[in-house]
Formats: sequence, structure tokens, C-alpha cells
Amino acid sequence: PERTPTFDFHKNTYDSTKGRGGADNYYLWDVGTTIKVKFLSGAPALQAKVLQAAKVWAYYAHLKFEQTYGDDADIRVKLGTGSGHNSYIGTVCRFIDKSEETMNLDTVDMKYSTKFFSAVVQHEFGHAIGLLHEHSSPVSGIKWNKDRLYKLYKIQQGWDKDQVDYQVFRVFNQSYTNGTKYDNKSIMHYPIDSTETLDGYWVDWNYYLSKGDKEIIGALYPK
Repeated sequence: PERTPTFDFHKNTYDSTKGRGGADNYYLWDVGTTIKVKFLSGAPALQAKVLQAAKVWAYYAHLKFEQTYGDDADIRVKLGTGSGHNSYIGTVCRFIDKSEETMNLDTVDMKYSTKFFSAVVQHEFGHAIGLLHEHSSPVSGIKWNKDRLYKLYKIQQGWDKDQVDYQVFRVFNQSYTNGTKYDNKSIMHYPIDSTETLDGYWVDWNYYLSKGDKEIIGALYPK
């Protein structure tokens, strides 16, 4: 999930990335920025794999990701178990104490599939460069089965009602769409089972950046 300072980052844990469109323009990086990434844990080979997956965004955006080992890090990644997958949005990480992680990547479920691994990394790094959840688009028109999802997320993730409201049901302001349309193929979209909506609407797992993802990130960070 995405994280903001209004949340207790270290207690609000899991985004299975069941894991275009929306971006918080207040927390975008300057175009052309080299974003320095520091890993707080994990084997060097795993760190390299994560960074390689994240760099896919840089093919379409005028940004670079560079690994660092010092205190100059912008994004600080904790690789491990039990913390889920989550990231602060864009430059919010600059307001987080340098001793703390700004992104968690849970390595337990990432080991089963190469494409799932890449999708998780790209989803969370999408947040780290300013993108929001696509299912939160004000033009998505998703008719959620809220009662079912409150119960489901409580069992699966331990989320309370406020957390489900924020991560799943929250709808951001029209201005955050940057004039783009709803994109259910976005890497930033949660998959949706037909039982989770009132009208049977569903969205499959998205493992790769969509055409819309590439277009919006290119518009936000033009080369």
C-alpha cells in the first residue's frame, strides 16, 4: 500500500499487491533526479534484483535509481519478513528519520514467481515516485462490496475498518488523475475478485507496467 505520515507506517503492514493514473503532484521528484536507494537488509544479490526491477520505471521517466550505502539515501528499503509491502509516496520519504525505512518489501511471498517479484517491486517503487492506487481513481466507478471486504481484510491482513477505508475504498480528488482515464491494467491497481464488488466487476493480477503507466509517468517526468 501507499504510506503517508498520517499513518503509523510500522504498524500498518501488508499489501499483497493482489497485489497510472493517479499521482500526488505535491510529492513528485524534480525531473531528472537521481534517486538514491539504500537497502537496510537483504543479501547483495537480492538487493540487485530489486533495483533492477525498479529501474523499469526509468525507461519511461526522466529519473534514475542509484544504489547508495551512506546517509545520503532518499529511499531506504527493508527486505525481510513480516512487514508486508509498503512505501511512502514520492518525496514524503524526505520527512522520515534517516534511521528508518521508507519502503518495506516482504521476501516471503516474493520468492514464488519472478513476475510477481517484479510486480511487487514496481508497484511499491511506483508509490515511491509519486503514484497512487489506481482503484482509488474518482472515475473508476467501482461498486465495492464493503461488508465483505471489511471482514476479508480483517482476516487476511489484520486491517481494521479505517485501514481498509484508506487503502481500498478511499477515492482521491479529481485533480490527482492528471487528466488521465481509469486504467484497470495499471501496475498500481489491486486485483479485484468478482465477489468483492456488488455488480461482479473484477480485475485480474497486473504483472507489468501498462500503456497508461508508461504514459502518465512519462508525462510527469518528461525526458
